[in-house]
Amino acid sequence: TAWLMTEEPPALSRFAAPANGVKVSQSDIRAYARGELGILQRDIGQALNRRLNAATRVHLQDALARIDHILDPED
Repeated sequence: TAWLMTEEPPALSRFAAPANGVKVSQSDIRAYARGELGILQRDIGQALNRRLNAATRVHLQDALARIDHILDPED
């Protein structure tokens, strides 16, 4: 998913357009993806404030770190 924020999807071949025919950089795909990741980031943050078992907590912390990196790769 991280590539979606910075790259075009791979073409079917070197002679073909992107597999879905959409230029990601010229569409609202990144805006929608960023919005959905923001919602997920908020929801995970709220979930981490609850009592969770260790496996769930680690899983959510990892998901949050991945989302943070996608939204702010410089950090």
